[in-house]
Amino acid sequence: MQDVKHYIASMLYNWILRVVLRTQVQDNLGGYFTIRKADILRLPLDGIFFGYGEYFFRLIHHGQRQGMSIVEIPAVYRTRKAGTSKSNFGKFLFTYTVAAIRLTRERTRAKRVAPP
Repeated sequence: MQDVKHYIASMLYNWILRVVLRTQVQDNLGGYFTIRKADILRLPLDGIFFGYGEYFFRLIHHGQRQGMSIVEIPAVYRTRKAGTSKSNFGKFLFTYTVAAIRLTRERTRAKRVAPP
């Protein structure tokens, strides 16, 4: 059984990310992915793969904007049997939120600049 507070917080934050980033993916914060080399080379790799875990929703965002098909296979995260997380969730929340806002602003700017 996973930690209920962590599950609810993650679910709510993912809901916010789905609205802000306009994705249909349930878990925007992580997972496995497979992609054709030709497709990944169409993406702005330097603008995606940096930071910590926010790379994943940047990948989804840019892939969607390029019209790529995204199939989600759910994952189940379980409670640790030993040890504690070294992650600072407040820091991640701030970092991920800033990254999501930047992507939204980037999308808005691109719409204004795009030719009719």
